[in-house]
Amino acid sequence: MLKKLIVVLLVLLVVMSHTIAYGQNDNADFDTIIEPQYTHISKLINLFKIEYAGNASIDAYFAANSGTSVSLEIQLQRYQSGNWTTIKTWQQSSSSGTSISVSENWYVPSGYYYRTIATGRVYQNGVLVEQGSEISSSIWW
Repeated sequence: MLKKLIVVLLVLLVVMSHTIAYGQNDNADFDTIIEPQYTHISKLINLFKIEYAGNASIDAYFAANSGTSVSLEIQLQRYQSGNWTTIKTWQQSSSSGTSISVSENWYVPSGYYYRTIATGRVYQNGVLVEQGSEISSSIWW
C-alpha cells in the first residue's frame, strides 16, 4: 500500500512539474509593454523631453481606424507637494480625418519632476466612442 502511494505521489509530482514547466515560456519577452486593445484607436504616441534651459518639448500623435472626428489633448504636469498638477494644456481637434498631431514647447522652472499626459478621443457623429491616454516618463529638471 505504501509503495502504491509513493508511486502515485511520484507520478503526480512528475505530471505537475511537467505542466508547470510547459506553462512557462522560456522565450517570453518580459520587456514587452502591455497595452490596451482598442476598437477605434490605432496609435497614440506621447514624446516628452526637456532640453537646454528648461525647454519642455512635447510631440504627440493620435490616429484612429474609424470615426467622424478626433481630438488630442496634452497636459504638461509638475510634481509638487506630493501631487501632479497640470500647468499647461494644449488641445487640437479635427472634424474631418482620423489623425492629428500636437507639437509644442514650453519653458519650465528647474527643481521639479515633469511629465505629459496625451489623451486621444474618437467621436462618431459627435458622440465619444473611444478614449485612450498615455503618460510619459517623468523627467527631473
